[in-house]
Amino acid sequence: MLEKTVELRLKRLEGMGFKVLKLRTPGVSGVPDRMILRPKYAPGPPMFVELKAPRKHERALQAAVRGDWRLRGVDVLDMCDTVEKVDALIDDLAQLVGDLSE
Repeated sequence: MLEKTVELRLKRLEGMGFKVLKLRTPGVSGVPDRMILRPKYAPGPPMFVELKAPRKHERALQAAVRGDWRLRGVDVLDMCDTVEKVDALIDDLAQLVGDLSE
């Protein structure tokens, strides 16, 4: 399975009103590669997540950036490297903002 498969699974959030943006940060390494914006009906700060292909690991710099950002109050989610982890993340975020589709 490729990282693209994990990425496409995360895009399911968009059907719930979230925005999932791929970040490009030229000249700055270690930054999470996705930013998740909350739905308009549940505003709040953006969240960040690093996606990887299964059995791939985040680099030490990525872990250090995640830790630094968390200390600064930024909502950096745990890395997702499987569709199961993405599904769990989606479930958590649905509960966080309240699932208004019911």
